[in-house]
Amino acid sequence: MNAPVAATGVLAPVSSSVDVAPAEAPRTTRFTPAEVAAHASELLRVQHAAFRVEAEILGHDDIPYLRETEEDIVDPALVWFVDLGGAGEVRGAIALTDTAAGAAARGRSVRSRAPWLITRVMVDPAFHRRGVAGRLLEQVQAKGEGLVVVTSEENPPGIRMYRKHGFTRGADLPADSGIGPLVEYEWRP
Repeated sequence: MNAPVAATGVLAPVSSSVDVAPAEAPRTTRFTPAEVAAHASELLRVQHAAFRVEAEILGHDDIPYLRETEEDIVDPALVWFVDLGGAGEVRGAIALTDTAAGAAARGRSVRSRAPWLITRVMVDPAFHRRGVAGRLLEQVQAKGEGLVVVTSEENPPGIRMYRKHGFTRGADLPADSGIGPLVEYEWRP
């Protein structure tokens, strides 16, 4: 019996008694409003889990995304890009909104002229360090329009990720909700 080469280049055993379909690769897609509504509870679960990890990094839980509800998830001003696993489970997501409207709705002043504000990047902790956030950022960057994200200076993992994907540091902003110093990171095509 021949052993085929798996996608990783490692020899994989062949079983003649059981046919097992290969696991479907994750996919990143833009959700329609109907898909957001259908997945709102799962998106909210992932959001809360992801921002609990950030709360641990920051040393407090005064993060507005931890208090959001499904109603906030289905806000029609948000554009969602979602990373789905082979079984259709949400592994992570990015939500965008128009920069000026999004900043005003959140009571923030954003100095960037980028058309899109990333309001949240979230990855289910079970899928950390598997490229989920990177795939999401690449999908959003493929739109070919400028992006800005506001993050805490006390969030080194997030800052490393943004820099790795070509974001540059922009304006310093006043602290928000005890989160600490905030800074804009901007990406231009």
